[in-house]
Amino acid sequence: MKQRRYKQRRPARNRTTGSTAGSGEPAAPPRPAQSRRWWRLARNLVLLLVVLTITVVAIAWVIVRQRIDATPAWWQPPQATPEVARAEAQAVEREVSAALTDVRPADESWTLTLTEAQANHWLSERLPRWLSNRRITLPEDVHRLLVDFSPGGITLGAALGGGSEERILGVTLHPALTGDALFTPAARVSVGTLGLPADAVLSRLPEEVRRPRADLDLAEILAARRPLLDPGELSLGDGRRVRITRLEVEEDRLVATCITLPHRPD
Repeated sequence: MKQRRYKQRRPARNRTTGSTAGSGEPAAPPRPAQSRRWWRLARNLVLLLVVLTITVVAIAWVIVRQRIDATPAWWQPPQATPEVARAEAQAVEREVSAALTDVRPADESWTLTLTEAQANHWLSERLPRWLSNRRITLPEDVHRLLVDFSPGGITLGAALGGGSEERILGVTLHPALTGDALFTPAARVSVGTLGLPADAVLSRLPEEVRRPRADLDLAEILAARRPLLDPGELSLGDGRRVRITRLEVEEDRLVATCITLPHRPD
């Protein structure tokens, strides 16, 4: 009689834990597919943020460079030959000198008007000699100065460098009479068409720009911590004084209202 052979069954594997029935050691769980997908998504998001950040910074830098290199709308040098500019500058000096030294009653108000074109001709032709007589030296890379009169503000501009490296630096002042003193606080500083906080720029001025003369601190004056004139008057050679009682900045012109004070008694 034949004997039946029975196959030995293998222990059943638990589908939940992965362990084999009858064994005490659980099998290592496999890495879930969902976890891998989350890791790939997080990695791609980080890479996307990095690329976007680099792109934004690059675009911002290009925009900043373009604005620094741009010529502001107010920078419009007079279109005149050197001979005409020189004649205009000399005429301005004569007119201003005649207005200041004219004999007037002590209580009479009078006005002095300076146009933008007159001021710019004088800056280009006569300012270098005027500065030299007062032992003030401009930085070597400044090769042109310009002024712009707009309602409420005066913008002083300088061309730095030359050729393709030329940059236009501007400082906008809001002159104001406080008591008898004339203050000229800087409201805005610009490089090209890029505006910068005035306080931040003034605090970082090189010493030769900040103090063109030992007794002259431009940063203090432009920050309104020190007046430009105190009192707001000019001394004439004969002992009389011209006091500014009102200063108005209009489109393309500066108008000063003044009185002439007599010689101070000894």
